[in-house]
Amino acid sequence: MPVFKSQWLHPRYWPLWLMFVVWYLLVLLPYPLLVLMGKGVGRLLLVFGTSRRLITQRNLELCFPELSEQERKKILVESFESAGIAFF
Repeated sequence: MPVFKSQWLHPRYWPLWLMFVVWYLLVLLPYPLLVLMGKGVGRLLLVFGTSRRLITQRNLELCFPELSEQERKKILVESFESAGIAFF
């Protein structure tokens, strides 16, 4: 079993400890709220992740040429929302 070392309390590890606290607090949130937050993060990625969005759009055009532009757009949005949900 790992032994806690006092050096882990050094200020250079504080961001790591903060990240653990945030993750712990996220786990306490209800699942529907986590899904909603994840969809929001996915939508933000859709807006600000220009290169990823363009790559995904092109892949959808190549994989599903028979679908209309609206149908591919729906898949694109759902894909980014799913990625945001996976983040949480």
